[in-house]
Amino acid sequence: MVVDRRYLSRVPSSATISHLKLGLDELQDLAGAHTFAQRSNKMTSKKIGSFHGAVGRFVTTWASLEVGLDLLVIILSRNSETKKVPHGLFDKIKFVQGKAPFKSQSHNAEIARLLGEITSLADTRHEYVHGAVFGHILDRSILTITLARLLQPNKQTGRRRRVKVTVSQINEASARVDDIGGKLLDMAELLNRETTT
Repeated sequence: MVVDRRYLSRVPSSATISHLKLGLDELQDLAGAHTFAQRSNKMTSKKIGSFHGAVGRFVTTWASLEVGLDLLVIILSRNSETKKVPHGLFDKIKFVQGKAPFKSQSHNAEIARLLGEITSLADTRHEYVHGAVFGHILDRSILTITLARLLQPNKQTGRRRRVKVTVSQINEASARVDDIGGKLLDMAELLNRETTT
């Protein structure tokens, strides 16, 4: 495969191949990324729509999860000496973790477990939300999409790994996120009752 020079002209002038730490295979993948829709002669619009729908479902369920986390932060902020309310995901998690908010130790253990799950899903969220489509494979009518980010390097390896996902994997992650979000809402309701009575 030949590298498409149109892609290379879109790379910022301050970026060089050594800065991006890209290999030839990755450059070739990038070169073809813009023709994803054009090269999908085997894929039906229904499969592409299913992929987009799965990503959209994941994004909206994650937003609902964060509403539950936001409610916990708001409830805990009412009686807090801290005037600044955290906004970033990890700041909100740290804020809630630092409070041990419930009267019951079992509820505190449950909130700690949920916050741990959210932390473990954060990279998945970043990959699905910020990952660009770099390629696809259609095998036995199962679409596998390759997602990647370029300029957010991994601290250990120097570059982000590419992630290969199917629609069913994204849907499974959405179901897990939806379950956590529902439990967070339940915990926020319980905490609100405990702190207002």
